Amino acid sequence: MRKIFLSALLLLINFCFLQAQTNCGDTIYYFDFDSGIPANWINQGDKPASLWEYRGPNTNPDTSVGSRGAFSLNNGPLKSSTSNNGFVIFDSDYLDNGGNSQSMGQGPSPAPHFGALYTQPLNFSNYFEVSISLKSFARTFYSRQWIIISTNGGLNFTDSIRLHSDLNINNTSDNPTVYSINISAQVGGKNNVVIGFIFDGTFGNASQGYYFWQFDDLLFSHIKPYDYALEDEKINHGNKKAFYGTLPINETEEIKVSGLAKNLSPLTTFNNNLVVLQKNLTKTDSFSTPVGLIIPGDTLSVNVSTNLIANDTGWYHTTTMFLGDSFDCAFENNVHEYTYKVSPKNGKYALDHGKVSSFLGTNSFTGGEDYLKMLNLYEFTDTFLLTHVWVRISQITTDSAKTHVMIFDFTGATFGGGGGFVNETNPFYKSPPYYFSKKDILSGYASIPVYVKIPPGGFYIGLEAFSNNNVDTIRVAIDESVYQNPYASVIGILNMGLYTNPDAFLIRLNEFICDTNDISIVGSVIDNQFVASIVNVQITGGTPPYSHFWKGPNLFASTSLNLNTVITIQGNYSITVVDSKGCIKDEEFTVIPRNVPEEKFTSNFKVFPNPSKGIFTIEAKELKELVQIEVFNMAGQKVYFNKLSFIEAQSLPIDLNFLPPGNYQLNISNENLSVSEQLVITN
Repeated sequence: MRKIFLSALLLLINFCFLQAQTNCGDTIYYFDFDSGIPANWINQGDKPASLWEYRGPNTNPDTSVGSRGAFSLNNGPLKSSTSNNGFVIFDSDYLDNGGNSQSMGQGPSPAPHFGALYTQPLNFSNYFEVSISLKSFARTFYSRQWIIISTNGGLNFTDSIRLHSDLNINNTSDNPTVYSINISAQVGGKNNVVIGFIFDGTFGNASQGYYFWQFDDLLFSHIKPYDYALEDEKINHGNKKAFYGTLPINETEEIKVSGLAKNLSPLTTFNNNLVVLQKNLTKTDSFSTPVGLIIPGDTLSVNVSTNLIANDTGWYHTTTMFLGDSFDCAFENNVHEYTYKVSPKNGKYALDHGKVSSFLGTNSFTGGEDYLKMLNLYEFTDTFLLTHVWVRISQITTDSAKTHVMIFDFTGATFGGGGGFVNETNPFYKSPPYYFSKKDILSGYASIPVYVKIPPGGFYIGLEAFSNNNVDTIRVAIDESVYQNPYASVIGILNMGLYTNPDAFLIRLNEFICDTNDISIVGSVIDNQFVASIVNVQITGGTPPYSHFWKGPNLFASTSLNLNTVITIQGNYSITVVDSKGCIKDEEFTVIPRNVPEEKFTSNFKVFPNPSKGIFTIEAKELKELVQIEVFNMAGQKVYFNKLSFIEAQSLPIDLNFLPPGNYQLNISNENLSVSEQLVITN
């Protein structure tokens, strides 16, 4: 176990991200669907209308629309880097019901159904190491998403790869999910390859199919030697079973990380490390542990305690990375991120991470109309004073519908048919009845007053809901954005039992009620030649004082209010503002620095060693021109200027030994080219 010198580590991360933005090896074929589904592809299904759709800027619906089905929960379009110019979707939900919840089985192509999209024959005869990568987004009920492979022009498909296999029923994937898969063994050296993309909604129970699959940025690459990945990564607070979005400060514990480190490349990887960064508003802490060598195609289980503990209130952003000492072909599959909040003692405690994925309630189960229990697991190391329970409800919840706040001891609970709590009829706490008001329903949440001291231990806390014999409806929001331990929340159905639920109800302890519309954030974007800025940022409304932090592409983070000429990569930069009551508001700014090249680090240039103590060499291949060299610090100040001629030499030194240690921006330009790269100077 060892600590890593932070500035060098951050440069390594930024370098890997810049490399990952370029092609991972030579591009063999690339499809971003900017002109629709290629005319020489085959689009067919088991029924005439069971077809893949193209969403483009001029189609109806266009690229701003994802699934049109009645039950897809307004899941928007795929968020790929080129989704604005087109992507493809198999919209199973819409095909079954036509977008009307009352018309299940009456849509253009009722489920069960099957949709297949096949490429034209692809020639890999000159490539023996091939990867397929794509950006994917799916939500599933009883459906599966497959890539299938033929090496004889589509006559037979002998290999298959299942995507989104980690999704349970009614789960939605990350948007996007980035896949990079080594298919060298299947297609390397072959000249008549057809790849099929299969949405299979023809298995399971009587409700086959659903909901959708979208993908874009389909890339076939010649694999370069190294590609690592971090798979099935999970972060926990110490020994807590659940994956909390907000914890009181006295409930935070050491971050623990588990996962699988995988070698996707054809060569053995050495000097591999699991790296964890944890940032809050004032500092960044880092942790690294060696994980040993990994042979090609092998995986290594990683389980570590990091010594990283949140010891202040506010937001924390934790980044987990699997790094080796060699160039990584696809850095994006090495990284997992987790944001959580620390509240004061006896403050907000929430299992959910702020996303509303779906709703569940008294009209969801036969037999669940009355006495339906919807509970989250909360774990306490100290006595906790619970003063109110906040719950996010659907607007179809009935005015005056009745509920109780219930607390059950976790110890001894059993699950499945007939399962229940040890003291089912004598819970640790049961509140007086609470009746949802019109104000609750219009606002979408209710704050139910209680007063109870909860001792250390694990407790299920939530609601017992009543339909008044099917007259009323109560529906509670569910967050499916983070995969939880199966025991993190439970559903109790009268006379049937207690069932585990690997999602999080939006039922929070001691949540403040906030109207985020009271907080206003304005600012100005200034786009310059190589760098850009977001200035004149003003925050009003809410309850001052405010705290704030910025997030942006490639792990960009800042606690400055104004971003003065520190932005070098185009994209969306969001500021999160938290007022003194804990109310949160986000605002997003789109930044496009002028004349920034599409490839920041091209094959014509190489800067080494990087990091260094101040002496760098710039190598320019096949370039015989005079160029201008500029170096900026992170405040946007020019700290070095020179002109170098590559007419007589292909590599020339620059001496920055006079500059203090830190991160810098190197710009190389003349009238024909413009290249930028980040440098780090160490002690």
